[in-house]
Amino acid sequence: MPLQILDLYAPLSTRQVDNALYISGFASVQKIDREGDIVDPLEFDLATFMNCPQLLVNHQYVVGEDGADRAVGSVEKAVPAYISGESPSDPSEWVVKSLLDSDFVSFWPKRKAPKITVGDKGLFVIARVTHAPTIKQILDKEIGGFSWVGYTLQETDVRGVTSLKAIDLIEISV
Repeated sequence: MPLQILDLYAPLSTRQVDNALYISGFASVQKIDREGDIVDPLEFDLATFMNCPQLLVNHQYVVGEDGADRAVGSVEKAVPAYISGESPSDPSEWVVKSLLDSDFVSFWPKRKAPKITVGDKGLFVIARVTHAPTIKQILDKEIGGFSWVGYTLQETDVRGVTSLKAIDLIEISV
C-alpha cells in the first residue's frame, strides 16, 4: 500500500465568556502529516506540561502593557482523545472522549474538520484566551488552529514515516 500523506488541519471551535474566548480543537492528530511525521497522542508528557500550561500566539509571547512578555492565555485541558461517534442529540457534532478512560471530553463540530472520522485520535485541547488582540484575530479567522513545540525522540520506519515519541511538550500556540 502506498504511503498516503494527509494535510489534516483541524480548525478551532470558539465560545466567548465575558472577557475571555474559550477555544477547542485538536493540536495534533494521529495521521501522517505533510512532513512525514506521526504522533501517538499518548506520547505527550501532559502531567509536566500542565504545571505551566501557557498558550502563546505563533510560538511567541506578546508584550504586555508593562513591557513584559506574556502568554495570550492558558491551556485549561489537554487530553489524548478520540472521536467516539456522533452526538446522539446533534448529528452535526462529534463526541470526543479520553483515550485514558473513555470519559467525555467535549462535543466538537463536524464541519470544523471534514477529514476527521470516528476512531481518529489526537491531542484535544481546550484553552482560554485573555489577550484582546489575539481574541480579535481568532474571531476574524486570522488565526484558526493549534500548534505545539516540544522535545521528542524520533523513530523512522522503512516507509520513511517518523514517529515522534516521549514528547516533552513546551508550549501550545494558536
